[in-house]
Amino acid sequence: MLKDVCMALIESDVNVQLVRQLRENVRGVINFEEMAGGLNKRRMIQQAVFQELVRLMDPGVAPWQPVKGRPNTVMLVGLQGSGKTTTAHKAGQVLSAPQLAHLHGVRGHLPGWGVRPVQAERRQGRD
Repeated sequence: MLKDVCMALIESDVNVQLVRQLRENVRGVINFEEMAGGLNKRRMIQQAVFQELVRLMDPGVAPWQPVKGRPNTVMLVGLQGSGKTTTAHKAGQVLSAPQLAHLHGVRGHLPGWGVRPVQAERRQGRD
């Protein structure tokens, strides 16, 4: 099972050094020879892999907290279609509660659109 997890991570373009480190750490935590007979090995591997992934992904710093009374700027960066606008909308719904007084919209995808003049549509036969 550990081999399958490592192969899936490598196929998902996870750094090979990180996968190697994960595998070594999980093997160090689980000792199959000393494991009691009644324990589920698959469940033990799942728990060890989960704990190691959490440890690798944890930045070790406190999460960002918006400062009340000051402008707070957040930049979302990602590939097209990765959910930046959806994330901004959902974050806006959470942060527009009483904690923050103002929430400004998402900047456009194309910088030129912000300075493009608005042109009224003119149809034939109208004054």
